Amino acid sequence: MRTKAVIFTGVGEVEIGEVDVPKPDPGEVLVRTTLTGISVGTDGWMIRGLYRGVQDRYPTIYGYQRVGVVEEVGSGVDSLKEGDRVFVGLNRTRLEASDPIGPVAGNYTGFGCHDAAMVVAIPDAVSDIEASMGGVASTPVVGRNLTQPQAGDLVLVLGQGMIGQMAAQIYRDRGARVIAADILDRRVELSGKVSADVAINSSTEDVVAAVQAEQAAGADIIVECTGRSDTMPMMLEAVRGACNDSEKSGKICMQGYFVEPIEIDFDEAHHRRLTMTFPCGFDVAGTREILGMLAEKRLNVKDLITHDWHVDQALEAFQMMLGRPGEVLGMYLRWED
Repeated sequence: MRTKAVIFTGVGEVEIGEVDVPKPDPGEVLVRTTLTGISVGTDGWMIRGLYRGVQDRYPTIYGYQRVGVVEEVGSGVDSLKEGDRVFVGLNRTRLEASDPIGPVAGNYTGFGCHDAAMVVAIPDAVSDIEASMGGVASTPVVGRNLTQPQAGDLVLVLGQGMIGQMAAQIYRDRGARVIAADILDRRVELSGKVSADVAINSSTEDVVAAVQAEQAAGADIIVECTGRSDTMPMMLEAVRGACNDSEKSGKICMQGYFVEPIEIDFDEAHHRRLTMTFPCGFDVAGTREILGMLAEKRLNVKDLITHDWHVDQALEAFQMMLGRPGEVLGMYLRWED
């Protein structure tokens, strides 16, 4: 089957093309795409050629937030049926072996053939638009699980893109008090309305002072979602901890993707008995949890959506994402008119 695809063909280059998607093998399902959520951060790294190894993979098809309908079910699949609304995350879509792109692709395709075990049914109470952010919403679940927030913890989230916004909401859901920071006014504004208890612009306000005003000892947990290596000194100043067994030690979650090496002042970290975690991506269990939380209205995605694009506008969407980041937060591509 020939189907439309959004292809990253080189640094800063995006084209609309076609690929060949096969019929499902045993254990697979064929999904017709209705929406694909855009991951502003990761897609940006991929298009700019900054994600490790990506330039060697051009032309490539990325995307990890497919929302669609099951069109065909392979033998041996009893977890899904034709007509089910589903979300597909990091699971790659299988292409025909002869396709010029290669044997696999991401989710920027009109149809996808996937391992059924990696495909998650969308609850009736969750809209396609909400589900289109299922990947970015699921990503901070891993970080939350590693840092184990407790009710009453003070959490600082750096970066209020979609992953940072969802991290703020997920930690608040566990009873934490959340300070969020970003350098873009629009994201700070949305964070203050939707995601965090306190939202500040870190280009004009002192983040450490804001943390210490809430809790003199410092933040219990810091979640770094900017991908900027130069935030480390500020985090070491803002996180709590001491070199004794009576003071609670803080945690730093490196949630973003960091292009540059990270330099750590060992003495500062050492004297806080600091824990650092590196969560990397998301999984099916986290996706199911997020979709459940959306169904229960414990998370707000809709108010963070800034743009709705048709797939034929993909180049325009990505150009805006890269060139005018202050205007962009949640975005998705529609594959049907």
